[in-house]
Formats: sequence, C-alpha cells, structure tokens
Amino acid sequence: MADLKRGQIVWCDLEEEPRAGEAGRRRPVLIVSSNRMSPAGPAVIVPLTSTPRAYPTVIELTDCLPRTSYLQCEQVRAVSRARLGALIATVDPAVMRRVEAVLRRILEL
Repeated sequence: MADLKRGQIVWCDLEEEPRAGEAGRRRPVLIVSSNRMSPAGPAVIVPLTSTPRAYPTVIELTDCLPRTSYLQCEQVRAVSRARLGALIATVDPAVMRRVEAVLRRILEL
C-alpha cells in the first residue's frame, strides 16, 4: 500500500506462527506511524482482534468496522510496508487520542 496515513485501518499479514501472546495471521491493523515517516521505512501498527479482552491496553471499536473489534495497544510493533494491504476504514480523531494515551502509558512517554 503506497499512501498510508495515520489513523487508517488496513489489512496486514502478520507472522504465520506467532509466539505465545503475539497477534498473528492476516488481520486488520491501525496505522499509528506519523505521516512524516519515510514511505520506504516500516510502519508502526496496532493489531485488532474480534476477541474481547479486559486489559487496560485494549480499546473497543464499535463504529468504523462491520463488527465490534478491539485495538490491542500492548501489541504495538513495526512491520514492513510489504505486509500491508487494502484500506478497510479510518478511525476518528477521538479514537486516535485514546490510542495515543494508552501508548504513552505503555511506553512511559
């Protein structure tokens, strides 16, 4: 995908054999990279799941996808842009502010 933007949800091919506790397989991810990052470099993403989890690092999404999904902020990582596919949706700024707040707590920024 050539023109990634912060706040977009796109398809991503994550590891086929994730280790315990890691998100894997093909799944939607939220782009959290700055729009100023090099288009040739990796993208920083937060994976989504359809499984509810009672973690303080999980954010529920109810409006922008066909079914309720959950952002797994504790799974933040950089991936090659070659792993990224089609645009699914774009989250609203309020969701991005919540993601930023959780990431600041996780990363102690």
